Amino acid sequence: MRCREEPQVHRAVRAVTARRQFGISALSLRSLDENGNERAVELEYPAPGVHTLRGFYAATYTHDGVYTQSVRFVRDNFGYTVFTRARGSQVLDAGVEVRDRRNGKTSTVLCSEMPRFYIFELKGLVACDPETPVGTACVK
Repeated sequence: MRCREEPQVHRAVRAVTARRQFGISALSLRSLDENGNERAVELEYPAPGVHTLRGFYAATYTHDGVYTQSVRFVRDNFGYTVFTRARGSQVLDAGVEVRDRRNGKTSTVLCSEMPRFYIFELKGLVACDPETPVGTACVK
């Protein structure tokens, strides 16, 4: 998923998956150069070398006619939610919401590509998300 905050700032979010054969799951936010090549890791969760799904929350839900798939985690004072939203078969947007847990301010980085987090592979492997607009939601 390539995210754009400014015309020349690109981000790539790696997939969150339950790769059972390797026992590794992670989400990383990486900057890209103008050709789409990875430049640097800006955020990785969990920390490199930690191989656990604890700390991830996943949900699918519909609110006000908008279907959402999301994966969320908290690191330090910030919450990060990778999401896709659709109304019927029309994709509305995809991105990462970053919430400052101290003051509640949320910033959203919209992305030009859909994330590849294979949400249904996470069913039963990660916790339901208690912080959605519909209350606690799980992957259904």
